[in-house]
Amino acid sequence: MELSPKEKAKELVSKFKMYSSGYVGTESEYYTSKQCALIYVKGMRDMAESIWEKMDDYHTVEYWDEIKQEIEKL
Repeated sequence: MELSPKEKAKELVSKFKMYSSGYVGTESEYYTSKQCALIYVKGMRDMAESIWEKMDDYHTVEYWDEIKQEIEKL
């Protein structure tokens, strides 16, 4: 089952926490995690846009746009 954009946004930010360069639980860690997730989403969106259709593990441009919006709300 595909995650909703909100669920995917939370998942991505959580996954990038281990790579952030701040003290655990700080605003710096959270900000860095969000920025990494946004960079990832931009890459996936650009890839989806370049193939112009939903294929296998790639999602539509709109799906990645919605995830970006959800990350920015966090």
